[in-house]
Amino acid sequence: MKRYVWSICLAVAVVFMASCSGSKYENALPGDAAVVASVDFQKLADKAGLAKNETVKAKINEALKSGMQGAGKLIDKIVEDPKESGIDFASKTYLFLEPGCNMAGILFRLADEGKMDDFFKALNEQQVCDAVKEADGCKSTVLGGMLAAYNGDALLLLSYPMTGADPRELGTTASRLLRQDKDASFVSNDLFGKLQDADGEMAVVGNMDVLPAQYSALATLNLPAGVQLKDIKMLGEISFEKGKVVMDVESLTENKKMKELMKQNEKIFSKMDDSILELFPSICGQFFMAMNVNGEELYKAMMANPTLSQQLGSSMLPVDLKAIISSIDGTVAVGMNPYNAAYLAYADVNNTDFMATFEDMKSMLRMTNGQMVLESTGKNAYCFRMQGLSVWFGIDDNRFYISSDPNMLQEPAADKSLKSVSWADDVDKKIFFFNCDLNQLIRQLATEMRGNQEKMEYFATVSGVEGYRIFASDLEHATVEFAMVDKDKNVLEQFLEMVK
Repeated sequence: MKRYVWSICLAVAVVFMASCSGSKYENALPGDAAVVASVDFQKLADKAGLAKNETVKAKINEALKSGMQGAGKLIDKIVEDPKESGIDFASKTYLFLEPGCNMAGILFRLADEGKMDDFFKALNEQQVCDAVKEADGCKSTVLGGMLAAYNGDALLLLSYPMTGADPRELGTTASRLLRQDKDASFVSNDLFGKLQDADGEMAVVGNMDVLPAQYSALATLNLPAGVQLKDIKMLGEISFEKGKVVMDVESLTENKKMKELMKQNEKIFSKMDDSILELFPSICGQFFMAMNVNGEELYKAMMANPTLSQQLGSSMLPVDLKAIISSIDGTVAVGMNPYNAAYLAYADVNNTDFMATFEDMKSMLRMTNGQMVLESTGKNAYCFRMQGLSVWFGIDDNRFYISSDPNMLQEPAADKSLKSVSWADDVDKKIFFFNCDLNQLIRQLATEMRGNQEKMEYFATVSGVEGYRIFASDLEHATVEFAMVDKDKNVLEQFLEMVK
């Protein structure tokens, strides 16, 4: 296992040392791939400043030598010039998954088949892989749980991610892929053009047919009639910028039924303003989510779904769910304080008649002999208590609220509200926004771990992480950001500093 892990580390290390070259090797991409991702290691290495980072290069060299005794000269050559491995890392590298995750693979462009022979010979001498065999126009070996197969153009690493079956069974598949032409390849798929045109250092295209069988059945349940998982297509572009990693996701779905569904959802979700932030104390920014919802349209959509309709129709809850959901008209937001699990949620409403339902509940709860109690705390305001749990809820200024801490219901000062946080401006004009602030949580955990040197060192290493957020301006585009505290240095440089 140690040698297998070492071999993977070697591949990753060499990739990041690489420095520049479509080509015939891309024809080896499976034509039926559900997901294909491209990685431009040249751009990644440039942004990371790796070529100039002698400290990191030396540490990688040292780590590789410790995992492969007797191959010091080969490692020195590869670290100095990655093409000595036989692989052309200046060309894009591709990762792919077949439908159902039944097969996974990585595709490299080969620079020198002879050097590739030497590379695997050295690995075999260290018992990292089997001896290379030649058959059906390609050479192959088993490397841990993967089959490595190559010819003069490409190197393929294939595996069975779901079953972990013997990778030797993939020999025939590897040979076929390495010999196939463009027409049989994913290169002939329109999605490949989207992949090539993407601007980020990494990009991924694919469809939801990638889901394993145990999840695909559940996902299919809520799809409109006539829509299959393979009809749900997406493009993701990942770029590494100063202070953050950004992934932009775009829907590429062309299915008519899915287009109609998106059009219907436009009636449910619309853009919100950021005024709701004024009601939340800044601590709620640790975990915060908001969206703009038309409850009447949402309830119609829920009832149009056979599964949801049946569940709502058979609900035993003594409240009018239709009245509650249909009254929502505007921003719905929830925030949480992770230190004590206290939460606060608001929803704009256009009708408060549903609150009468809770008055009717009081007599029913009296039958629980005090185990559950509903108390009035004011007009349209209640406190529900059950076995040590207390929840406050009600209506205030046409907003429904619910909280586990009544102190959170007091509107905070402007400089203590979510209006004052760094990402506040990003909420406005979005249909959805989610933020998870990890930095304060990391600092809190570090404080609690004082005295544990190993864990203290770990938290010190990741102390530069700020958090991540997800937001969308419309139903066909979304953005995911992973942010660092330092906004002036490229995030890849910061990642490298973490491993020094």
